[in-house]
Amino acid sequence: MADGIGACVKGTAGTWPRGYSWGILMWSAICGALVASVAFHSLIPRLVIGLVFFGSGVARVWIFRSMRQPVFIARPEGILLGGMRCRVQLPWQEIQEIRISPGAGGALADVLLPPSAPFAPPRFSPTVEVLLGVIVPFSPLFLKPPLLTQLTDPLRYSVPLWGITADELAGRLQSVAPDSVPIVR
Repeated sequence: MADGIGACVKGTAGTWPRGYSWGILMWSAICGALVASVAFHSLIPRLVIGLVFFGSGVARVWIFRSMRQPVFIARPEGILLGGMRCRVQLPWQEIQEIRISPGAGGALADVLLPPSAPFAPPRFSPTVEVLLGVIVPFSPLFLKPPLLTQLTDPLRYSVPLWGITADELAGRLQSVAPDSVPIVR
């Protein structure tokens, strides 16, 4: 990227709400049981169809948990978090500091906001979000991904990046960030 840098987040943290991938598994099992009970009268075809639907749900969960998506983009005008459906644009003027630490499979970037920044509390508690993600098939329409949820003490966004070391990320961010935003390792 000539005018900025991008980094990937592994899994569903940048695009889907908490618990959504496990909800797919549950709904695959329910659909498999319904199709098997309605379409077949014999036990063996019912078991086979049920296992096929459940297996497809397991495959989808594995695919969603292992996908990598570029949902962290640092440009000269600021940092963009999120995917196509839900985004947060953080101008450099609103960022107090960036803390980078080694993480599992990459680096963890904490984008700290000043204490005067407005806090956007989550609409639901994390437990309720997981339950809604599992129970409601269309929960991505009204729930935010965990990447876009502000954390407190201090006010920040925490971004688990994949496939980039902490040193490499710090070097790339220093080439894009203004001098007024310290990058701490």
